[in-house]
Amino acid sequence: MSKIGLDHPDHWLNLEYTKNLSQTVMSFFREKYFRVEMHGLENIPEERPVLLIQNHSGMGMPWDAAMFVDYIFQAKNYERKWLVRGFAEPWFFKIPFFNQWGPRFGMYPAKWDSFPNLLNNNELVLYYPEGVPGIGKGWHKRYQLQEFHASFLKFAIQHKAVIVPTVCIGAEITHPFAFNWNWGAKLIGIPFLPLSPFLLSLLPFITNIPFSLPVKLIYYVGKPIDVSQINTENWKKKDWQKYVDENFKKPMQNMLDIGKRKYWFSKEEERKEVANELCGEIEPKPPTLKIDLERKIRVSEVHFEPFIFKTYHKILMHLPWMWISILMDHWNHYLKPRNIIIYEERRKDTEKPRHYYRVFGKWESIFFLLPFTWIVPISVHLRKLMKTEPLVPLEKKGKMTVSETKK
Repeated sequence: MSKIGLDHPDHWLNLEYTKNLSQTVMSFFREKYFRVEMHGLENIPEERPVLLIQNHSGMGMPWDAAMFVDYIFQAKNYERKWLVRGFAEPWFFKIPFFNQWGPRFGMYPAKWDSFPNLLNNNELVLYYPEGVPGIGKGWHKRYQLQEFHASFLKFAIQHKAVIVPTVCIGAEITHPFAFNWNWGAKLIGIPFLPLSPFLLSLLPFITNIPFSLPVKLIYYVGKPIDVSQINTENWKKKDWQKYVDENFKKPMQNMLDIGKRKYWFSKEEERKEVANELCGEIEPKPPTLKIDLERKIRVSEVHFEPFIFKTYHKILMHLPWMWISILMDHWNHYLKPRNIIIYEERRKDTEKPRHYYRVFGKWESIFFLLPFTWIVPISVHLRKLMKTEPLVPLEKKGKMTVSETKK
């Protein structure tokens, strides 16, 4: 098992955790809650790197991205090369629990150096050209693409990556009648702040933040576009933007307009006709053998006992404010001190180490069941954060993980 650097895309990735999360927690959302349907998956080339671009929507939790990544990973038998690497705003990685939970299943901060790192590693990358204005555009602009950033085209040409346009139908309705409160977002320091009648549920249950209506999500994957032969020697900024608008934004807007017509009360046969128009005629390929080719190259990767999705978990999944608690149960199972040490924090008044991923104990999960009692565990957690110093990865301290000490 070779050690890789902190800047490597696979450093924080944990395939075993991602696979088990997909088979337990995410399977509920994929199969029952959102009833995900994807057309044109065969359009994604086998060769890497590949850049997937998609419309962004939802006015809240990016369920369109989560379901897209999870569906492809499970549809391809959890092979490493089919794990889609997505981006998130840098502020997302400052949120407790999420800052360690996200990178474990492939999330990457949306920075200028993120694209080269992933494309140089021959990854399958998901990018939203609209950025934050796409997911935070509001209910009155649903299914209207916002301005595309031309940066993805520059990186695709530079790294000879194939671009595959995709659209998601249904994500606009996950949080309906919402609008962006710009002043409140700037005051808090977040990219956008959605307001809607559904946010009244946050009053008794603050953990209802990832709430979404159980709408059906339909994805259409278009034909791949090779941009490696484009001559951009004398192009200016307006030339880049014009090419992106004519060759990517307008065709994707047309895909959205056609796809949304056959969304409400449509039959499967009707959606297949739409898929033939948007994705092209696709010949079915013979099934391939399921071969486990996962690379064991991460220091932090060891074998775990799989997390069992218990009966009470299946019941609580129907309560949106319990979703975070269930994710914490799954997270704590994989990060028990006897298995692995990821982060360490020290009290200012003592040298005794404590593990940051122990956000909530099992006994505290019951607080999420009752209104207003969420204040107790969150207050306890915030009090702990106030007494601790900033977290530093163990690799930077020159220490060894448990998996290394057992050798």
